[in-house]
Amino acid sequence: MLDKFNEKEICKITIDPIYSIEMVRLYIRQTFISDLNDFISLYGDEKIMEKYTDGNIRNPERIQTMIDINAKRWEEKNPYSSMSIFDKKTKEFIGNIFISTFERSDNTGLLGFLFHQKFWNKGFAKEAGFALTNVFISYIISVSNIETINEIVAYARVDNLASNKVLQFCGFELNEIVEKFGAERFKYSLTLEKLNNIRCNREQNTICI
Repeated sequence: MLDKFNEKEICKITIDPIYSIEMVRLYIRQTFISDLNDFISLYGDEKIMEKYTDGNIRNPERIQTMIDINAKRWEEKNPYSSMSIFDKKTKEFIGNIFISTFERSDNTGLLGFLFHQKFWNKGFAKEAGFALTNVFISYIISVSNIETINEIVAYARVDNLASNKVLQFCGFELNEIVEKFGAERFKYSLTLEKLNNIRCNREQNTICI
């Protein structure tokens, strides 16, 4: 798990020819149109979707639209888009993670993540979440001219212990309890100012290699 790694071993970021994060156990890259069947399997699983947004599975047409939108955003070099997660050793598709600014006008990015059930309770969500929020976004902002965000926000159902633990592990602060999609959810935030402070504090033991 992540907390057992030396920070210098955690991840390697590339942005050319594709955006990716390579970790000890995971390989995370920009989502491609060819990922459609993997996403249909993930977003079509009732158990996985039970506590995600409205709790309903996504039909293939909706998933296709989602992937098409994100593929176009990646073509435009927009890093606030969907990423696909794979087991680095077996190449097996594990899940989906993103920080998205799609249809958002408040200078925030929305964090979301989903994993296949067989990969639950193995620390993968913590690793992927930390790499994306604490490493990837900070690095992208430092090397690109893309309009930055001020804050990453995330929501987790009050009864979703695993997701809440992931967000807290990644440094998110609990802001309030809100009702969203018919259920009480904790609203979390992680400011870019806080991320920059974290980054400065570990300059001598960087996790970007």
